[in-house]
Amino acid sequence: MKDRLIKPSDVIFTAAVVAACILVWFFTLPRGGGSAAVVRMDGQIMARLPLSKDTEYEIKGAYTNLLQIKDGGARVICANCPGRQCERMGVASSTGAAIVCAPNHVSVTIEGGAGVDAVTG
Repeated sequence: MKDRLIKPSDVIFTAAVVAACILVWFFTLPRGGGSAAVVRMDGQIMARLPLSKDTEYEIKGAYTNLLQIKDGGARVICANCPGRQCERMGVASSTGAAIVCAPNHVSVTIEGGAGVDAVTG
């Protein structure tokens, strides 16, 4: 009796690997650029700033953060909070991206745009 060259378990394993590759590819697709930066302090919306207009916005709380909107992105360019991690977070421009200053209870999220949020079948 001759052994099969390809076994059913080989087909199942190959299909699982291909499906995993497709999922990784899908979730690493670049998201669309956002249209606005939404500034929240303690969960309350403080400002909604369009990413299409270059500006600076000062966020005052227990500490102060200076948010810069420039070239379609938002970033904290100056902060006096401990650690100043919010300054190191870089530019946020894709829908869903966020900048957080935990000591000041501030978050800046990018909303809008035409990025893919979900696919249903």
